[in-house]
Amino acid sequence: TFPQLRKWLGDDEFTEAALAHIERVPPHSWTLGHYGEGLDATLSSLYPDDGEVAELAWLEWQLSVAFAGPDAGTPDAASLAATDWDNARLRFVPTLRSGIALTNAGAIWSALAADREPPAAEPLPEPATMIVWRNEFSPSFRTVDDREWNAIERMLAGDTFGALCQDFVARLGPEDGVEAAGTMLGPWLRDGMMIAAIE
Repeated sequence: TFPQLRKWLGDDEFTEAALAHIERVPPHSWTLGHYGEGLDATLSSLYPDDGEVAELAWLEWQLSVAFAGPDAGTPDAASLAATDWDNARLRFVPTLRSGIALTNAGAIWSALAADREPPAAEPLPEPATMIVWRNEFSPSFRTVDDREWNAIERMLAGDTFGALCQDFVARLGPEDGVEAAGTMLGPWLRDGMMIAAIE
C-alpha cells in the first residue's frame, strides 16, 4: 500500500514506523486491507519535523482508497456542448478526496513512482490542497491552490458554474475572470474529475 513511502524512509525506518502503527492502532476491520488507515497520523507523531513523511502516507493511502472506490461515468461531448453553463451544477466523481498540503510531498511521490531522484523535502511557499480521485481505472492526484479548491468546494455544495464565473469576473475583470474559470473547468473535464454538468 505504501511503496513510495517505503522508498523515501528506507526499509528499516519503514518497518519501525509500521510496527509503531501496529502498536498504536488495533485491527478494526474484517480485512487487513484497511490496516493502513491512519498511518499518516502515526507518522506525524514519529516525524514531527518532517511533514512530508505523513503527507506521503496520506497521499498513498488515498490513492489506494480511490482505486477501490465506486465507479463513475464521464460526461459525453454532446451533453457538454448542449449545457447551459450559466445554470449548470457540476457533479464530481465520488472518489474525490482532499487534504492539506504543506510540503512538496506530491513532487516527491511522483519522482519516486517514476524511479527518478526525488527532490529534497521542502515546505510549499503557502499551504495548498492535495486532491485525489480516480480517473477511470487510474488513481490520480494534484496539488491545487486556494482559489481552485474554493471553486471545487462551491461546486460540491451545489453552486452554479455561472455564479462562480460571475464572482471571478467581479474580482478579475470580464476577460481574465472568464479565462480563470475556463482554465479550471478544462482539467476537471480532461482529467476525469467531473461526472456531469446538470442544469
